Amino acid sequence: MVLKVKWIDFKSRIDKYISEGEVLVEKYKSSRTEEEFAELKASKQSWENNVIEFVKKSFEPEHINFVYEFKAQRGYNLGMKLGIDQKIKNVIQALKDEINGLEYYLKILFISDAIIRADEIDLEERKTLDTEGKLDFILSKLYDLYDDRKYHSIKWILEGNGIELCGHSEDWDFGRMLENRNLI
Repeated sequence: MVLKVKWIDFKSRIDKYISEGEVLVEKYKSSRTEEEFAELKASKQSWENNVIEFVKKSFEPEHINFVYEFKAQRGYNLGMKLGIDQKIKNVIQALKDEINGLEYYLKILFISDAIIRADEIDLEERKTLDTEGKLDFILSKLYDLYDDRKYHSIKWILEGNGIELCGHSEDWDFGRMLENRNLI
């Protein structure tokens, strides 16, 4: 998967979608009626569709998994009868989760050279990295993400940078090695 549009344009558009989502949150956070709830749901659905369509079309091949990842942010209703206040709260929380998901997506893409800067790096050189080289590479990318103090997928970091995993649990092995060295 490679980004078809310029990174700066992609990031700018996603930042715009994040802002639009935040505007929806602010607009509807004090809503209390069925009509406002229906408007919120329709506005959120339209916003989601725009985000999904833009992201899918921005990659070659189309990024169809994004739809599942993005919609995975949704909450579930266990069949309980909820009041309108709670329904609105749930939709707003789902919207906030999707906004946070987009912010994280930008961060992880920013460090994914093989996706956003494929023409600027030597992918063949990265494929020949030995274990120590891969560990150093993982640490350098984790350092780039350090300011958010969150956990990040080693598998995603490697694959997003053109480094293929050799085994099913190789990413876990790298994590254990770094942890044993007190580096993560």
